[in-house]
Amino acid sequence: KVRGYFLPTFGEGLIIADNAKAGIELMKFRFKNKDHAILPVDNSAAINFLHDNNITEYRSAKRMRLGAERAWRLKNIYNRIGGNLG
Repeated sequence: KVRGYFLPTFGEGLIIADNAKAGIELMKFRFKNKDHAILPVDNSAAINFLHDNNITEYRSAKRMRLGAERAWRLKNIYNRIGGNLG
């Protein structure tokens, strides 16, 4: 069963996973070529991984929306597509 995926050429390198182990392993793989990650504050497993590896937050942004709130699984996002796409 596929637990997560990494699309390195899609925006900033989208990583989606259904569990922390898969997401963090994909983050490790991405960090071989990138030195940053952009993810939701709701993903505590990924944030703990970054802190454990002395990677510190240098900027934050608020997510804006128009219309009804959607049910997102933000804890499953380990790196976003881009600022305009989530």
